[in-house]
Parts: sequence; C-alpha cells; structure tokens
Amino acid sequence: MLEVEVKLRPDEKKLLALRDRLRESADGEPVIHQQQDIYFSHPDRDFKARDEALRLRVDNGLFITWKGPQLDPPLKTREEIEFGLTTDPTTATRLLTALGFAQAATVAKT
Repeated sequence: MLEVEVKLRPDEKKLLALRDRLRESADGEPVIHQQQDIYFSHPDRDFKARDEALRLRVDNGLFITWKGPQLDPPLKTREEIEFGLTTDPTTATRLLTALGFAQAATVAKT
C-alpha cells in the first residue's frame, strides 16, 4: 500500500469558522480519542538516515507499521506496511526489544 500525505496551511478565518460550527453541532460531551505511537530504532539499521519508520500504534487496537522512504518529495508518498496485532503493547514491545530494537520516541495524541 502507498500512503500519500499532503500538509496544507489552512486559512485562519475558515479554520475558526469550522471550529465554531463543530462546537455548535457537538452534543455537549467532548469526544476524547487517545492514540499512542511508539517508534523504534535498531542498531543495524538507521531508520532516520534511510527516511523510514517502525512504530507500534495503540489506537482502538494494536498495529505495527513500517513506513518506507518518501517516493516523491515534497509530497509524502511512501510505501506503508501495517497489520494488526492481537496482544497488548507491552508484549509487542518486549518482542521488538528482544529482537534488538529500542524505543526511540513515543508520541501521544488526544
């Protein structure tokens, strides 16, 4: 699968109007969605130098993802391999650590 990502800077006025419309349509209870990405490095493969990433994502399930280097900068089109796991993140982290991977960073999003 190829992932194509484009980041655009929104018009500030339109962004504020959209925020206000979303607040008006909300039912009063905030929706809180939490996602955690745990990125890994390996002593025999420099993911950053190769423009790659290996992560575990905890997000209504557990997924492992490898992202390949960008294929067409400035866009962010890259090969992506992802599959779900049926275990908890602690066990998956233990497996990757046993294989020589080390946690490089954790990104928590709400």
